[in-house]
Amino acid sequence: MESITYSRKTAVYKSFVCFVFILVAFILLYEVLTADLNFFQYAYYGSASLLCFWFFGPAWFSLAWIAVANEPILVRWDKSQILLNNGKSVPWSIITRIELKRPFLRKWAQHSPPFYRLHLHHNKFEDISTFHMLSSKELTTYLGMLRQHWHLYKSK
Repeated sequence: MESITYSRKTAVYKSFVCFVFILVAFILLYEVLTADLNFFQYAYYGSASLLCFWFFGPAWFSLAWIAVANEPILVRWDKSQILLNNGKSVPWSIITRIELKRPFLRKWAQHSPPFYRLHLHHNKFEDISTFHMLSSKELTTYLGMLRQHWHLYKSK
């Protein structure tokens, strides 16, 4: 069985960076609550703290979870199907197209990681999230690998 894997060290590193920004947000929030600041400093520190929580909080939760996950595998496949991490299996024969999506911002202006979209019959799809664990070169390499295996196994 083949798979797309990521480096656990990368997950720990990115999780740590997000955690540092969350600590900075707490420090700024502490300054807002305890220090004698003027109105502009309150607004500046308060908004900076909220933005740190907004952008790095969700990323830290997902990256910390990935860093301690059982296996550093995004997706795996064999000759008959693709096995997703959510427990679903998608047979090669029902996939109509595989593409790489690189959305910049999702709803509420939070950064969205690139993902592979498996287009299925009847206008359905399954997404394989990369959680920012792969470089741009790895993303395109694995896309080519997935497409190659799809072309090889789709008629079986």
